[in-house]
Amino acid sequence: MIILFMALKSIINTVLYDVRDVAGDKKNGIITVPILLGLEKTSLILLAANSSLLPLAILTKGIAGQLMVGMIAYGYIYILYFSKKKNPFSLDLFVDGEWMLACMSIMMISRMGLI
Repeated sequence: MIILFMALKSIINTVLYDVRDVAGDKKNGIITVPILLGLEKTSLILLAANSSLLPLAILTKGIAGQLMVGMIAYGYIYILYFSKKKNPFSLDLFVDGEWMLACMSIMMISRMGLI
């Protein structure tokens, strides 16, 4: 379940990065989801994909399930925020930073002796 969760989160993040470079992709003839569907439909699909992770989080018990719920909630925030063009550096920081936050959370939980 965790592998499926990570794979889908990676796909969501990849498509979100495609939103950043719609103009360049169009210019170079690269076909991406945002180019095919437009930014609004792409956002809806990303939100739906993020929502599809909720059953996995519910089925995953303990701290791992709670961490997954936190990452899903964080995913909603950055999908809504970055669905429109924003500063590319902040996209890198918040989207890639999600995994760093997850790792730091696991380290803190581990030090507290909860896992």
